[in-house]
Amino acid sequence: MAALADMEELLAKISNRSMVDYLREAMTSYSAGAFRGCIVLSYIALFDDMRAKLAQLSTVNKTARAVHKEVEKRANDQDVFETFMADQLKKEGFLTAAEHKQLDIVRQIRNRAAHPSGVSAKAEEARYVFRVVIDDFLAKPLLKTTQAVDALVERLEGSNFFPTSDINDIVAISKQSLEGMHPEAFGVLFARLVDLVRGPDDQSRKNAERMLVGLARLGDPAMLPHLRSIALVKMSHESDLAKFVGRLIAANAGILSGLKKDDVIRVRALLEANIGGKTLPTRLSHPAKQLAAMIDKLGEEAVFDSYESFADGVAANYPYHTELLDAARSSPKLAAEIVSTWKAEAKSSVFTTANRLADNLSGLDDFADLLKGVDALRIFAGVVDAAETGAFTAIEARQQKFSMAPRIRELAIDYIRTKPKSAATVIGKLLPGTEAKAFLADELTDDD
Repeated sequence: MAALADMEELLAKISNRSMVDYLREAMTSYSAGAFRGCIVLSYIALFDDMRAKLAQLSTVNKTARAVHKEVEKRANDQDVFETFMADQLKKEGFLTAAEHKQLDIVRQIRNRAAHPSGVSAKAEEARYVFRVVIDDFLAKPLLKTTQAVDALVERLEGSNFFPTSDINDIVAISKQSLEGMHPEAFGVLFARLVDLVRGPDDQSRKNAERMLVGLARLGDPAMLPHLRSIALVKMSHESDLAKFVGRLIAANAGILSGLKKDDVIRVRALLEANIGGKTLPTRLSHPAKQLAAMIDKLGEEAVFDSYESFADGVAANYPYHTELLDAARSSPKLAAEIVSTWKAEAKSSVFTTANRLADNLSGLDDFADLLKGVDALRIFAGVVDAAETGAFTAIEARQQKFSMAPRIRELAIDYIRTKPKSAATVIGKLLPGTEAKAFLADELTDDD
C-alpha cells in the first residue's frame, strides 16, 4: 500500500494533464501485479509527452523544427522514432547527458519487459520507471513553451499579481514566475507581453509592463536579446509608448547595445519626448535616471555618439538630479555640460532660474569634485549678480557668504588667492567694477 500511495502522490506532479490517464492506468496495472503493463504504459507516456513538447518547441526554434519534422515523418511511417528523438534532443542541447542516460535506462527496462526474453518484470523495476518518468520528465518543463506562457499570461489578469510597485519586489516576482520555463519559451513570452502592453485591458497592461521592467532589471543574458528585439525595437515604433520605453531603458540600459541605426533614431526620439514632463526624480520614467543608466551600461562615448541630443536635453533640464550627477563623475562630457548649465543659471536674469541654482547650492556641494576653481568662482559671481538684480534666494545665499556650500566656496577662495589675475578677469566680466580682493572679502570670507 505504501508504494501505491507514493505513486498516487507522483501523479499530482505531472504538468501535462493529458498524460495523467496513461500513468493512472500504469498504476492500476502495478496494483494488479501487471508490472510489465506498468512499465510499457509509463514508457509510452514519457515519449508521447516528449513528442508533444518538441512540437511546441518547434514553433519558436528552427533546430527543434527540423528534429520535429523528422520525428513526425518516422512516426507517421510507423517507424521507431524514440531513440532517434532522444539522441537528437541530446545532440542539440535540449536534453542533458544525465537526462539522456535516464532515458536509455528506461528504454532498456521497457525492452526487457515488452519482449519475450524469459525475464519477468519486477515490481521494483516498475516503480523505478514510474517514478523516473514523472519526476525526471513529465513533471519538468522540458521543451515546454506555449503552455507555460499561456498560464503566466492568464495570471497577469490578477489585480494582486504585483502587490507593490517596489522594483525589488517586481524583480523577485518576475523571476519566480519564470522559474522552470525553458529558455526557448522566452521569445513567445516577450511577444505576448508586448501584446498585453499594447492591449485594451488595463490590469494586464500594467502587469505586463511591470514584468518587462522587472526582467530587464534582472538582466538574465538569455532574456536580453528578446527584450531588445521583441520588446524595445517593436515598441519603439509607437510614440504613445515613449514613457514605458524610457522605464525599460532605466531598468537596464544594456538592451540598447547592438541596435541598428534606424532603431537608435526611433528610441532617441522617444527618449527626447520624455524630457520636460512632470515625473518624480525617483521614478524609472525620469529622463535623468535613464541617461544615468545609459552612461553606466554603455559608457560616455557610446551615449554621446548615438544619443547626444537626448543627453544635451537632460543636462539642460535636470542639472541638479543627484543620480545624474553621480553619472557625471564618470563622464567628463556630461559633467562639462552640467557645470555649464550651473554657471548659466547662476547669472540668469530670470529670477526663477537664478533662484533654482541658489536653492540647490547645498546639494551641489556634495559634487564639488565636478568643479574647477574657476567654475566655482563663476558660479558665485553669477549668484552675486543675480542677487543684485533682486533674485531672493540668491540674495539669501549671498548674505550667508555661501556657507551652505563650503567645499565649493573653498575652491573659489583658493582660485582667487592662487590665480589673482585670472580671478580678476572672471569677476570683472560678471561684476564690472568689482575687484577680486574685494569680492573675496565681501562675498566669501571675513578678510579685510
